[in-house]
Amino acid sequence: MSVVSAKDVVRLREVSGVGMQDCKKALDEAGGDFELALEHLRKRGLAQAAKKASREAKEGVIRVCDDSHRIAVVEVNCETDFVVRNDDYRDFAQSVTELALHNHPKSLEALREHTEERRAALVGKIGENIVITRYTLLEKKEGHSYGIYVHGDGKIVCVVDIKGLHMGDVAKEVAMHCAAAHPHYLSPTDVPSEIISKEEEIARAQIHGKPENVVQKIIEGKKNTYFAEVCLNKQKFIKDESLTIEEYVRKKGKELGAGDLTIISSFVRLQVGV
Repeated sequence: MSVVSAKDVVRLREVSGVGMQDCKKALDEAGGDFELALEHLRKRGLAQAAKKASREAKEGVIRVCDDSHRIAVVEVNCETDFVVRNDDYRDFAQSVTELALHNHPKSLEALREHTEERRAALVGKIGENIVITRYTLLEKKEGHSYGIYVHGDGKIVCVVDIKGLHMGDVAKEVAMHCAAAHPHYLSPTDVPSEIISKEEEIARAQIHGKPENVVQKIIEGKKNTYFAEVCLNKQKFIKDESLTIEEYVRKKGKELGAGDLTIISSFVRLQVGV
């Protein structure tokens, strides 16, 4: 019995565009014969999927599923808005997300491997490239509250994790805010140093003829303005602009008995194609 090398599996994947498990299976069935393995993939309809793999998939949906332990968010892309409305495609996106929730694969690649055969069959049936592009799995924590918001039938999905009990409705409100306000980071401390340095550089280039102490104050003000645009905690709450999101969450935490130190622990915002 011939031994299939990892190198051959990788080579077959590069040529066919098919998942690693299917490539290994084809090579095993072909006794290690590369060309015969490729033929097996074509006969099974997987090679058709490979031919379409080079076409861009920019449309799609994002699906989210949760249970008492986890939240799974998956983006599945296709080529046209027409396919987004296809029932088989939508069933596939939902089933992939449910699989992610229950099997909790450790990576996007692992999720793709689990679903490759069905994806390839669907590509052959529909005639468009279909790609699982993003996958996020959140472990629910004791003493935390979670809010999920789906906008535009899955064009945008936001998930918010708040440290504190009884804050589910508040987390949902913040998730709705995320969909509209498009924050990039949770707090200023999460902004990469190179981005902050670039913002300081841009601000300094706009200031002329001022003493250095004044320049520093202006730069600090511009940085705070930038943080208020891109950091969720510092954004003005869309439903009450007298409060930042951070202030809103703490205020509601006191009102609902969740504690004075109620904070947003994390958030996820996914938008199709972005």
